[in-house]
Amino acid sequence: MKFRGRNRMHSEVQTHAFNDIMFFLMMFFLIAATLANPSAIKLTLPKAKGEKSIVRKPIELSIDANLTYYIGKTPVPYEELEAALSQVIETEKANGNQEPVVKLFVDQSVTMQKAAEIMDIGANLNVKMLLALQRKG
Repeated sequence: MKFRGRNRMHSEVQTHAFNDIMFFLMMFFLIAATLANPSAIKLTLPKAKGEKSIVRKPIELSIDANLTYYIGKTPVPYEELEAALSQVIETEKANGNQEPVVKLFVDQSVTMQKAAEIMDIGANLNVKMLLALQRKG
């Protein structure tokens, strides 16, 4: 006895495109996850009762376009700059700031040689010096 044809249609689901889409989504999420916080370490910090944290302001040293030197807002002649800066640093150390920082503001018309000379003075006094810059935008 013969049954009517065994010619059944076989159905297939094409998953090639699905595999490609899943691969690209996986790559996207892996790359996005590493770029979000590549070096962040999540910590739960302990709480403490006590003194508030003390924020120390840096010592401001400025040079204007006329090569006038200022510590804070006080003009200082170049010849007396190292002694005056040393005195301000010692005052900061006496007030409890053991690592004072000098923030250097230099007019853009001043040569880098003058800024380097001031940084040499800071190196002689063993103090950190930061060069202040203006952000574009």
